[in-house]
Amino acid sequence: MGVDAFLLFSGAAARLPANDVGIDKETVIFIRVFGSCVIIAINCLILFAAIRMKSLKTYPLALTGAIMAVIPCISPCYFIGIPFGIWAIIVLMRPEVKQAFR
Repeated sequence: MGVDAFLLFSGAAARLPANDVGIDKETVIFIRVFGSCVIIAINCLILFAAIRMKSLKTYPLALTGAIMAVIPCISPCYFIGIPFGIWAIIVLMRPEVKQAFR
């Protein structure tokens, strides 16, 4: 059951009915709701990090948010998240930007 739950959580088998995966319907719903809640929480963290980055506060959080935006499976829109996340990481690594956060 562990591999099947991972497939559902990761979205690989999200379009398959519960019977094709071998898990009952309630478990499928729980896994999808739990996975959605985790993704929403991560996206809220990315948004909060972007707000802190804009106000030049909490450098480690800003860098963490930029790194998380690059990860395709959790970024809200990975076509936008990847290039802007990379850009944010490059900018955050500059010494003058690090100095501005202090």
